[in-house]
This record gives sequence, C-alpha cells and structure tokens, in this order.
Amino acid sequence: SVDITSPADGASTAERFIGVSATIASEDAIQIVRIYVNGRMVASLGAVETFTETIIINSGVNQIRVEAIDVNGGSGEDTVAVNGNFAPADIRVTQTWSAPGDLDTWLVDPLGRHRGWTPGGPGLPDNVA
Repeated sequence: SVDITSPADGASTAERFIGVSATIASEDAIQIVRIYVNGRMVASLGAVETFTETIIINSGVNQIRVEAIDVNGGSGEDTVAVNGNFAPADIRVTQTWSAPGDLDTWLVDPLGRHRGWTPGGPGLPDNVA
C-alpha cells in the first residue's frame, strides 16, 4: 500500500516547489517507487519504504500520484490533488539528477541562438551548427 502523507489532498500552495512525502508498505520487498505529476513521471526512487522528495508543480490543479511495485509485480498507489496558486511560468528549465557526473546544459533561445554550459565552460556542443 502507498500513503501520501504530504501534501494533503486538496491543499493549495503559492510555491512551485513542494515536498512530497509517502510511506510504502508491502509483504514483499519494494522494487521501485515512482512519482507522477499530471501523468508525467518526475522521479524514480528505487526500493524505498519512506521518502520526501521535492517536485515542481504547475499553476492550477495538479494530480500527484505515487506508485510502488514490489519484486513479485504487486503494486499500490495513492493520489492527491494540489492547487498551485501562482501565475503560469513563461519558461521553466528544470534539471535533476541523483548521481554525480557530467551534466551538459543547452538551450536554444527564441532567436535561435544556442546557449549552454559544459564542464569545460560556456560554448557550443560539437554537434550543433
């Protein structure tokens, strides 16, 4: 079974970044836990029984679903609705990663110019004309 302990169903917030906490219980070992916002997977947490994870929500009503699957294929889920009380963003860039390593950031701006950053500094990637 999955129980989202925070945020509460029907909550409203003026924050784009919110914490989601849940507890997972199963007779069999948990294999994977995933968090979805409005049907899009935003985090895959592995074999955890409790967690608190920061996610980004949209303006308006957001469906947050936590799904857990055990090693024998059994599953459970819980869903809450959270209202984002803030203006929609014109642009949002989000990068998350859970393992140390190389992260290259690239953006094409509205004028078609390439902007980016690599561990070597700002510049263009080799495969972009």
